[in-house]
Amino acid sequence: MSALLTLILSLTPPVITANTARVILTKLPASYENGQATAQAQAIALTDPKGKVIECESMSIGGTPEASEMLCKALIGSKTKPARGPDGTGSYGLFKLSIDLGPNGSSHHQSLPFPDDMVLEIAASPPGMTLPFRVAARIFVDADGHVAQCETNAEVGARIGAVACEELRAGFHNPRMANGVPVPYIAPASVAFVLADAEPAG
Repeated sequence: MSALLTLILSLTPPVITANTARVILTKLPASYENGQATAQAQAIALTDPKGKVIECESMSIGGTPEASEMLCKALIGSKTKPARGPDGTGSYGLFKLSIDLGPNGSSHHQSLPFPDDMVLEIAASPPGMTLPFRVAARIFVDADGHVAQCETNAEVGARIGAVACEELRAGFHNPRMANGVPVPYIAPASVAFVLADAEPAG
């Protein structure tokens, strides 16, 4: 049983600890004045095998560009719980972070309102599934941008998990660079199953 559990959970993306989140917030302004009630900062960060953030990409889609750039500057050099690869050792990893900067002096760490990596349209809901339905996956992306390994949680069911992973393997993922060299990495991924001709719920 322990061997099976190890197999299922062998891919682990980097995780921001509560202490790191507090440190990041201290580096950000408590309020953000740009004519908006709230500014949303979004970033995708790359960590090294020891969990240190070494690269950061600010997101302008869904986020405020200036606020996202601030978030990236705050993230660089931060420490996370390292990603773990298929062999259980430290790996390069990718994580997504979204923070709201409000004018009332409150900054807070939010859930991740990022688009799904894949959206699959199906003709009808499978038994026991209510659409839209999202599958959270963990993927191991090789240096060329291809998914070499994919895992989903057991509760989604083997069949649905296999379909989600098949689609993620068929897609291409941006290679990530460390010291000018493309590196393999572990990342979270999301696949949404939606009814054909229906928009996925936010």
